[in-house]
Amino acid sequence: MNADRHIDELYAAARANDMYAFQHGVLPLWTELEGVGPARAAEVLDRILGLFALVPNPASSKLGILAGSLVAMGAPPAALAEVAAPILLENMAASVAFARFWRRAAGPKVPLPRPDQGQEAYEYAQATLTRNSRLPWRHAVAPQDAAGLAGAWFSLEDWLTLATTLLSIPEIRSSFFGDSAAADPSVATGRDEAAQLVADLGAVRGDMDCVAGLLEVLDDEELIVVHRGAGRAYAVTLTGVGDNFQLCTLLADAFAGEFPELTPEPSWVLASSTGPVDAAARIEARCQLTDALGANIWLEGRPAGIPRADERRVVVLDPVAYGRSWDLGRTYEQMVPKVRVDRELAPQEAARWMAQIAPPAPVKGHPPAHIHFGRLTSTVEVTG
Repeated sequence: MNADRHIDELYAAARANDMYAFQHGVLPLWTELEGVGPARAAEVLDRILGLFALVPNPASSKLGILAGSLVAMGAPPAALAEVAAPILLENMAASVAFARFWRRAAGPKVPLPRPDQGQEAYEYAQATLTRNSRLPWRHAVAPQDAAGLAGAWFSLEDWLTLATTLLSIPEIRSSFFGDSAAADPSVATGRDEAAQLVADLGAVRGDMDCVAGLLEVLDDEELIVVHRGAGRAYAVTLTGVGDNFQLCTLLADAFAGEFPELTPEPSWVLASSTGPVDAAARIEARCQLTDALGANIWLEGRPAGIPRADERRVVVLDPVAYGRSWDLGRTYEQMVPKVRVDRELAPQEAARWMAQIAPPAPVKGHPPAHIHFGRLTSTVEVTG
């Protein structure tokens, strides 16, 4: 088959250190694999994994996207995740270093190159890092180091694409950079390093939000959900919910049987779970989410930002103070969320939680009649 021939050619180019032939050989392989089933995808992924050890990090970035596509086609992700995690950490660290050396070489007022500007921008960036100058704040980088740093900066977007694919899978997400629940919290883990690198890069690049959010996704997290009006409380398990817009809809759906006024439209639930993210043109909040301190839980935030009380995050379902709506059901289309009501707490336990939660904070100033979040267009419309 042509795909097998293309793989052999990639190995030959890698062993000959012919990066031009290697990089230009990935696309024909990708074309041959379009529409293959899970078994063939798994077979091909197993064959190409060895290429990552033969090819320098930046040069293998397109292969990384191809490998992620094979996972999306049904190939098992575990072996790829084991290979990809250290490469992504290395690439992010080199990208942070690139930004630092760029400031020293180009000056603090020269903008960083946009990663999508192509080969000419890459060559200019490499030349800038190696440029000598008598200005005291300029420091040149050795050519071989400059090539690696610039390569990392310009290829990082590809690795972020692969990371998004892998981090959307629960069993991979929990251990991708190491166990997030380390036995000794004082010991830094690969996940801590990744979070710091993502934060550092977020200050200088605009493409880090997706991975930053995935690193904060909660899995098998028990929440306490309180319905203030009814004085009832529940233990709820949360997995794979990417933002609080999605959480608002899925909680309303989970409790619709108990509290009919919360019932969302079926299209809203589809957009927030497993259907197209734009399955509903307009999704409305059936309740206001409040935390244990009485503060409004911002829909633009993430469940990981909800504060804890007695070591558990608490969400209070309150009547809406003013209308809220949005047009995108969830942030991560491939991630399957789960909001499971495990049990209703006994009246005595519910009363204890009711006694701990603060009343909802009053809306400051004159409240609007309605806020619509145009998430697809990054706009906010306020009426009233």
